[in-house]
Amino acid sequence: MYSRKKIALQIILYVIICFGLMYITGVFYLKEDGYLVRNNLQNAVRVLNLLGLFSPLIACVILRYASGEGFKDGIMLPKFTGHFRWYFAAVCVPLLMGLIGCVLITIILHEGFTFKNDYSLAVNMLNPALSLDIVYYSMFILLGEELGWRAYLYDKLEELFRHKESKTAKTGEDIVKDKSDDVFCLDKRAVSLSVIIGGIVWGLWHAQLVVVTGLNFGKDYAGFPYVGIVLMCISCIFMGAFLQLLRKRTNSVIAPTLAHAVLDSSTSVILVMFLSEKAISENAFLLGICGLVIPSIIVGAVSWYLLLRESGK
Repeated sequence: MYSRKKIALQIILYVIICFGLMYITGVFYLKEDGYLVRNNLQNAVRVLNLLGLFSPLIACVILRYASGEGFKDGIMLPKFTGHFRWYFAAVCVPLLMGLIGCVLITIILHEGFTFKNDYSLAVNMLNPALSLDIVYYSMFILLGEELGWRAYLYDKLEELFRHKESKTAKTGEDIVKDKSDDVFCLDKRAVSLSVIIGGIVWGLWHAQLVVVTGLNFGKDYAGFPYVGIVLMCISCIFMGAFLQLLRKRTNSVIAPTLAHAVLDSSTSVILVMFLSEKAISENAFLLGICGLVIPSIIVGAVSWYLLLRESGK
């Protein structure tokens, strides 16, 4: 039977497990003067780092099996047949976002956008991006995030906010039936709330990294770290819409994982290849706005529209 209370409890437990692992482990491995770092316990640091990064996956696995859902839906498997264009988009759209960021930062700073045709620089930048180490990080580590956010949280939020209709529902709507004659249908409100709330949760999950490491925005800006956390949430809301679109169109988390990996691993390469050293070193906050926030809003707004167009009323 469809139960909002049960779904709400699952979401709460998911957030507790996910944030608990991320923040508790982060206390031990993020601080530069922490016990593990002072005593050179690098293996322990790596294990705790993995536990934190894999916390969305760990929470997802625990709750899926605790509820009997398991992974019978095959969401962990790549599904290429009929979905090639979405895997193509998973690679090309993040690259386009990086180029948009370079153009924006150049327009604002009036400098920087010059292709560095130094062969040695190109080799040094592209080799790491294509190495097994980067592939491992991108597709293995980030799968720990995507199997949590896209394979659990967003879907549960959509279930939670479905609207109730008696006996019949409009053709084309995603419908969940319970033991009565009522049906629970996925509409635009449910989709939007899942994107917004899911993005905020995802952004707050990064808050510790924003505070300690200056993730994406550095530390030298007014309102640190609160402004950075808010901007991270905004980026995650819109980027989450794009990744959720890929997940729904392919019925798999492999495409959003690939897109997330390309975004994370290619952004720095694109910035270094096209922007001057001065533009990079002196404008961390501006780079975060132009390279992440604005491109995410552009891509996310289009993706959000496509998600809404496929939903019900």
